[in-house]
Amino acid sequence: MIYVLFNGVDLHVGLRVVECGHAGFGGLIRNLDGEWLCGFYGYCGIATNLYDELLAILRGLKLVWIRKIPKVACYLQDAISAIKCPVIISHQYVAIIMEIQDLISSNWCISLDHTHRRKHVC
Repeated sequence: MIYVLFNGVDLHVGLRVVECGHAGFGGLIRNLDGEWLCGFYGYCGIATNLYDELLAILRGLKLVWIRKIPKVACYLQDAISAIKCPVIISHQYVAIIMEIQDLISSNWCISLDHTHRRKHVC
């Protein structure tokens, strides 16, 4: 889950198992009045929760960056330690993690915090 702070937008990302382990992700960006600005989705194939979340975070952060939103708060589940810690070159998702870390280190204000999966249940 990604939220934009102050005069920005909300960016929500989610994961969904489609069938037999096949997974997808999606998200949306809303302004502070709750109006939809844009959305995104993708298919991961047979994947882990970590891979799904990393792809969702990457896609969401790219959309926020393109829209030049300067302040972002990211609330992550499985991916937080992979993103916050120094990347291990032998990690199976090293390319995605490094791309997310590069985006995070760009010229904007971003915070990463952990959230429990249970909080996202409707």
